[in-house]
Amino acid sequence: MAGESAIVVVDESSELDDFRVVLEELGLDFASWSKEALPPAGVDPHQLLIATAPAAAVLGGRTTNIGGHRAVWIGVCASEGRAQRNLLLSRGFDYLVHRPVHPSAVRSLLRHALFKGSDQRRAPRVAVGYEVTYKTALFGKPALLVDLSLGACRVFVSTDIAKETKLRVCLPSALTGGKALPLVGRVLRSRPAELEGGQPGQVSVGIRFAPMSTAERTRLQTVIGQLEAGPARMPDVPMPPGRTDGAVDRAPRCVYEDEVQVFGDSEFLLMGRNLSRTGMNVELREGLNVGESLNLAITTGPREEPIVVRSTVVRSDNGEGLGLRFDTIQSTDQRRLDAIISEQPQIEEVTAPGESERMIPLRLLPSRLMTSRGRR
Repeated sequence: MAGESAIVVVDESSELDDFRVVLEELGLDFASWSKEALPPAGVDPHQLLIATAPAAAVLGGRTTNIGGHRAVWIGVCASEGRAQRNLLLSRGFDYLVHRPVHPSAVRSLLRHALFKGSDQRRAPRVAVGYEVTYKTALFGKPALLVDLSLGACRVFVSTDIAKETKLRVCLPSALTGGKALPLVGRVLRSRPAELEGGQPGQVSVGIRFAPMSTAERTRLQTVIGQLEAGPARMPDVPMPPGRTDGAVDRAPRCVYEDEVQVFGDSEFLLMGRNLSRTGMNVELREGLNVGESLNLAITTGPREEPIVVRSTVVRSDNGEGLGLRFDTIQSTDQRRLDAIISEQPQIEEVTAPGESERMIPLRLLPSRLMTSRGRR
């Protein structure tokens, strides 16, 4: 009977399978119900309830209270609509999860909800599941912020970082609600992220923050407070329809004749040619083939953080250059990229009768694309 289950999952048609997978990985027994087939007595789990917003509309009230402890209720919204949020709040849900959400955030949230009684950390920790950047040297690299507290954080990265390495983790403005928040710390430990629900090849890195100023601590407390009700919504910007192959990019382009840093498993420089909001062209590099994935750091100015993008090589232009498609970019970086491109003279596409399309670059005026070397 549902009322006798410690953990219950209620949805319409497998919308919460990602939560079920994590529960199974944690070795936990749970009952699954469809909202159309709920038992007459309703559901009354002793420990945890996970439900979609439509399923929450048909659930009964909360009555479980064993030994003074109330079951944790997690509501999952398919969108950021106010109606679903208000419904879940009115039903007494403890956490609200807005789709899309990163799997690592789901795992962190469930572990916190189920095992918080044995968590002896001095500072409360919240699930995040949001892309940030970190620096151990000149260039920033992407990382997935899994969870966060006032004293520490956990990130998934693509390469191992030695214990005691000093680094800086930068929380983007989309996460802080204001200016980006850089936090200095040292690596406490690292191990394969697969052991914590990450992907093969990823490394889970625990970081302890260095002492902060009062202003930094207050800002971090605000971020944590905003995440206490549930993890961050993933900010990835989807590509336009039809941009899943090597088709020619029709988005407005500007000249970008500067070096682009590639980082990750291997690090090298590419020379850019032109840039759009959905991709860029670079000069040919031996050993790079169509289909390869690259992490890019695109420089926009001597005092600005680079724009970090995950990309795929989708085209080779007769051995003269390569076309890169941007696959994943944070919403804040996308807005920066759009603003920069809009300030530049665009590259015109001209097609004469009987001719194939060709690019005619216009003169690039002095602008924010000037790098620290003064190149325009």
